[in-house]
Amino acid sequence: MDEESRLFKKFANFSAAAKRDVVAAALEITNAEADNVIRKIVARLQYEESLKNYVASKTEISLKLAQEIDKIKMRKFGKKKKSSKKRKKILLHTQEIKQLRENKASWKDISTYLKKNYHISASWVWVRNAYVSLQNSISNEKD
Repeated sequence: MDEESRLFKKFANFSAAAKRDVVAAALEITNAEADNVIRKIVARLQYEESLKNYVASKTEISLKLAQEIDKIKMRKFGKKKKSSKKRKKILLHTQEIKQLRENKASWKDISTYLKKNYHISASWVWVRNAYVSLQNSISNEKD
């Protein structure tokens, strides 16, 4: 520990009157002015400490928030997902999609076919993913 730190710790242990006398002598000011300086120093230290506590509490809040999010996610686990209107329409036409795929139609062609004949506007990637997930869910139900 260096000399300055040791002296500051010693100063911190002084009585209020002794601190006032040291500040007044060091700054060559009156005791009333020294009291005012000490009040300002204490106010600034309290402000710094409150900032430190505020940052610590924000970190704690964010951790609590993360835990709450985890709880919500765990409650949702296992719940059945809502199927969209498009997915329901795809389900209605799975046999046609299956036949088109057997006849070597691309997913892009199937998407165009669905848009043209059934007004189902979806990208070929979405149609493929929906069809595959529906087939997987149907095969899982059979097992």
